[in-house]
Amino acid sequence: MKIVEIARIYGVRATTITQLIATVERACSREGCENPVTGSLASKYCGKPECKRALWRARDLARPDRKRSRQPYGQKRGACSSCGNLIWLGSKSRPDPVCRPCRRTRAGRPADHRLADVRYGLELRCEQCDKLFTGRFTGPNRFCSLVCAQEFRRVYRPCEQCETVFKTRHSANSVTGRSRFCSKRCAGAWRTSQAGRAVPRSRGSWQPEERACSECQGLFTPKVAIQLTCSSECRRVRGSRITAAGIMRRYYSDPAFRDQLLTKAMNRRVSLLGKPGMTQPAHLIAYLMEADDGICGICNGCVTWTPGPHQPSPDHIVPLARGGTHSLDNLQLSHLSCNLAKGANLGK
Repeated sequence: MKIVEIARIYGVRATTITQLIATVERACSREGCENPVTGSLASKYCGKPECKRALWRARDLARPDRKRSRQPYGQKRGACSSCGNLIWLGSKSRPDPVCRPCRRTRAGRPADHRLADVRYGLELRCEQCDKLFTGRFTGPNRFCSLVCAQEFRRVYRPCEQCETVFKTRHSANSVTGRSRFCSKRCAGAWRTSQAGRAVPRSRGSWQPEERACSECQGLFTPKVAIQLTCSSECRRVRGSRITAAGIMRRYYSDPAFRDQLLTKAMNRRVSLLGKPGMTQPAHLIAYLMEADDGICGICNGCVTWTPGPHQPSPDHIVPLARGGTHSLDNLQLSHLSCNLAKGANLGK
């Protein structure tokens, strides 16, 4: 019978009956728990975490086909290999899963993390200052105080700029994960010296002095200490020059990058002639080196990756100027010097 129907029979409000039901105390249904249960008549367990887990376990055992209560995404229930209690299993769980209390017991610690540490009350020695102290109720009981714990985790090293020993800090940008300089001033001075420029003075004492532009060599007065160009046009030219220099360094040092650029350049040349290009393979020279076993198709000599006259070059058997197509059937490996000597001629 619903609460509304009971209220209508006795002529009272439904909220009054709900409040009376909430005040009825019952014993918790979990074995070993004597806490009272208040609330709905359907409530059988108190609010302790252990009792809630017992409620969920009872629901799962009563209806194994229903959706698991409070089930994390991508996990399933399983039994602990030591105590047999139900635990959540992930996708990478071991064949013999062990619950957290059993793992703590195997490690020599109390099963409940809220219990006292096994070294509670013992005379221990601090790992930082070597002083004796009495073990506390909670672990890990390695240091006598919080100051010693923080000092133990600190790392001291010399500054890479001024060589002053300082206390390092965590730095995500550093390779070692720790700061390399004692201050921002030393960090800026080190970066400036690595860039090949003079270390600028502080903003308060810096005075603008006339200097020559790095591109047009014209004299100008900089607005900031690190300004190297006189105008936006010179700044654009300097950026293009630095970018081009970096590309050329990679062009001569990385054969795969050079092969990719040459393949794109050949496709652009073919498209300018009004003929269909070829997108695959992306590294054409490497493909021809493997297909022709590194043998030049013009002089039958050995082709090497070393930059020079014997470096690899793709050659059209029937030149594009004589109606040849840009396809794998019309391509062969050749020396750069042999390709240039052949030109638009047919045959060897």
